[in-house]
Amino acid sequence: MAVLTAVCCLGVTGAFAQPEDPPAETAEGEAEGDAEPEAGETGETGEVEAKFQLPEPAPLFPPGEPSVPYQEVPAELPALSAQSCNACHGTLHDEWSGSGHAQAWQSDLYQEALAAAEEPVYCLRCHVPLLNQRREVVRGYSEELLSRPTTDPNPRFDPTLESEGVGCAACHIREGHIWGHRTLPPKQAPHVSVRHPEYSGAEFCASCHQLTWPGTEEKPLYNTYGEWKASAWSEAGVLCQDCHMPLVLGVVGGTRTAAHPTHRILGASDDQMLSRAVSVLVGTTPPALQRGTEMTVPVRVLNTGAGHYFPTGNPHAWVELRIRCEGIEGLDPAEASWPLRRVVGLEPDHEEGEDTRLPPGGELLVEYTFTPGKKLTAPSTLELVVELVYHRMPAELAERYGKQPQDVSRVFHRQVVKIPVR
Repeated sequence: MAVLTAVCCLGVTGAFAQPEDPPAETAEGEAEGDAEPEAGETGETGEVEAKFQLPEPAPLFPPGEPSVPYQEVPAELPALSAQSCNACHGTLHDEWSGSGHAQAWQSDLYQEALAAAEEPVYCLRCHVPLLNQRREVVRGYSEELLSRPTTDPNPRFDPTLESEGVGCAACHIREGHIWGHRTLPPKQAPHVSVRHPEYSGAEFCASCHQLTWPGTEEKPLYNTYGEWKASAWSEAGVLCQDCHMPLVLGVVGGTRTAAHPTHRILGASDDQMLSRAVSVLVGTTPPALQRGTEMTVPVRVLNTGAGHYFPTGNPHAWVELRIRCEGIEGLDPAEASWPLRRVVGLEPDHEEGEDTRLPPGGELLVEYTFTPGKKLTAPSTLELVVELVYHRMPAELAERYGKQPQDVSRVFHRQVVKIPVR
């Protein structure tokens, strides 16, 4: 069964044909030396409490690599698992545990899509980024086809890390160092932390939210970063993190309370986030309707809050505008709907179809018409219901996976306009 792998993966930049690094022990590096810490990183007395060698920041997610290489446990930590961070960073851990990142591997829908996919290496790149999380190591590709990797069992496979999906170590640990938003030298924290500039740039998100599949270079399957880059939001310096990791107040370490970027990583799984992305404006309706008289209602859906297309990301997720009438017994609901979606073929050629999504600042204008029958009981009140529904996949894929509508669809916006009928 040929099913587009993009259904299950967050996305990767570029195509990768390189095999994995062979399993080999790497030396644990300790931060020491004579270099001064970054400016401002001093003790309470204003004196530098310790001198240590700042490691040179390298790309956290090197482009073109099938995974992040094996990572060692930093000297100050007991393990790479997010559980070892929970004691001191409980607030951050709890935020993360309710996020899509924490469910990146364990999601039932993802596992079903992964089983059906013909090119799972792409999905693993972002759903279990560290080589420590992989059950197998890629040694090469048969006939140089990325869909036919040759693998060996991974002797350093960590099942706990695998279950955590995109965990703390996936973004914050490289080569025995702990990377964060600020530098904390020895004696200022239980472990040394070094500021990495990538956390403050939208390019960091592009690692997994921009997917250029072979043959889709002109129209990437996941183009969220590209959409943002071409928008007024990018020109204004509004980053992905500003909306998806806004600052919240909470305990960030030990008993220290501070504003910090939320690790819930707000996205399409959050109804409030979806609702904030768009405005739904229902036009003027008659103060009252006469039975047998046609009603015409203009409805506008505007992308007022997303710095990329709405919806974005997985090309098989889409939004539906539904309008219908309710509130009177025996009333024909006369439901009508309009899709906001990008049609991409499920077969390997991934043929592009219609794209009705809303670009940043774009709008959809529709006119809904309805004529209440003369046999309706009057006086009564008609309810005009306007809904936006988020669908995780088209009906064809839902049927393949044996999913019911309630498993893959949900209403995230609902307006009701009451209209008297005479």
